[in-house]
Amino acid sequence: MSLEIYKNNKIAQEVNKIANLDYGSDFCYKPIVDIETYNLVKSNLGMDIRSKIEENQKYKSVFSGLDFDSDKIRAQAFSIYHNGTPILVSTMCIVPKVWIEKQIYIHDDGGRLKVCNIEMITNREIPQFLIVPAWTRLNNLYTQRLAIKGVRTFNSIINYLSSAAPIGTLIEMVAQGLVEKEKQQEISEIIDSVGVGNYIPKIDLPFSKDIIGKNYPGSIPTVKAAVALGLKKIESVGAGATLGPVFIKFIK
Repeated sequence: MSLEIYKNNKIAQEVNKIANLDYGSDFCYKPIVDIETYNLVKSNLGMDIRSKIEENQKYKSVFSGLDFDSDKIRAQAFSIYHNGTPILVSTMCIVPKVWIEKQIYIHDDGGRLKVCNIEMITNREIPQFLIVPAWTRLNNLYTQRLAIKGVRTFNSIINYLSSAAPIGTLIEMVAQGLVEKEKQQEISEIIDSVGVGNYIPKIDLPFSKDIIGKNYPGSIPTVKAAVALGLKKIESVGAGATLGPVFIKFIK
């Protein structure tokens, strides 16, 4: 497929080129750059919540591809088809500082829970960008045939983005935590009311401290991928309202 789909976007073009491998004669590579492909992939495999169809104040359209954009979160996704059906989707995101500043974490500080930003949990300045390996799913029936190629492709994309990234870029992966979906909104409201740098009153806790930084069993593949990519888990820290584990790698 022509690189013109990401016209004037060198980063997105190169990622597309890396991903467009020979997966075998009976497989078809498709970058997700149109609404028809997007909807078919979403209905079969799901799509990352950051893969927006339309541009808004926070996100660029996923059809625009990845870039180190100082204003908006960028996502890029591709799929692999077999007999006309999507059987793999992989997504990558780049988050700029303006939105990294708004990310919230909970730190178990000796039994007291502190609302933190990324600067506080890494002991470094807020990065200029985060490279975020995002939603990736492979139909279980094709694991043996595509898993190894898929992992190699994923790693090649990460390596390229790392080399192309500006100074002050990190890689971050967050696995889903153990907080039930119905409690996440309540936790978000508590975090907002407490504010960064402050401790959450014990009386307000709608969850056990023991689940902070623990992953939901279904997100074990995310944890394994983070370890394989050389990311380090930040101990005693949970991300946002799900309180899942946070993995970080400093690259520049």
